[in-house]
Amino acid sequence: MFLMFPVIQGREAGWPIGTIALLVAAIPLLWAFVLVERRRDRRDGSALVPPALLRQRSFVIGLVVLLIVFSTLASLFLVLNYTLLTGYGWSPMRTALTGLGFPVGIFLTTGVAQRFATTHGRTLIQMGLTVMVAGMVLLILMFTGEGMAVTIWQLAAPILVMGLGMGLCVSIVTAVVLADVPPHNAGAGSGVTNAVLQLGAAVGVAIVGAIFFSLLESQDFPDAAGTALWYSAVIIALAALLTPFLPAAARVPQGAEA
Repeated sequence: MFLMFPVIQGREAGWPIGTIALLVAAIPLLWAFVLVERRRDRRDGSALVPPALLRQRSFVIGLVVLLIVFSTLASLFLVLNYTLLTGYGWSPMRTALTGLGFPVGIFLTTGVAQRFATTHGRTLIQMGLTVMVAGMVLLILMFTGEGMAVTIWQLAAPILVMGLGMGLCVSIVTAVVLADVPPHNAGAGSGVTNAVLQLGAAVGVAIVGAIFFSLLESQDFPDAAGTALWYSAVIIALAALLTPFLPAAARVPQGAEA
């Protein structure tokens, strides 16, 4: 709350002193949580988040990748739907049809990702993120190049490409991130990843939403959407660059070796 409320409401409220105070207070509160967890771990091993878990490089980098992927997933359709519904005046049906390629793309590639997750998981995630960046750049070029004259098909094609990329990684990324976590920390690791997924969605909407609505004060809808989406494209590219530090593949389920 101390972090998310200021990020979401700060710009709209004009950054009053109370909002800034909440944001600043988030830092010592986070540090206090770290100290408490270290003390509990030393005392009886009952830490909610074992410190050893956060000293594992592949897991920590994996959390960053998860945060980026799910922040982008949440914020993408905030910008897209608001632009098409409000800026372009498209109907809800037309807007929905424009984005239909995203779940279709996920459906088409998810089976491939799940089939090869235990042998080429990291490679699939890197490929998926790279394809997502390509699709997002195409979407940005459609907005900024065609402006208000853009057609449903000019937007639907790059959205389908993004869906194909997302399908290659979204269903297996958590399993790959957790692959090197020791069995005795598996429960804590799973809990932390789920928390990061929720945080990623909230952070993505907050940050990209703040950028987008700030841009609308000086730009038209197509340019504001394109500029805001550059943020998402850049951080997805960063996630792709981090994938070599992930575990090579998801752990083979017990009993599957036979």
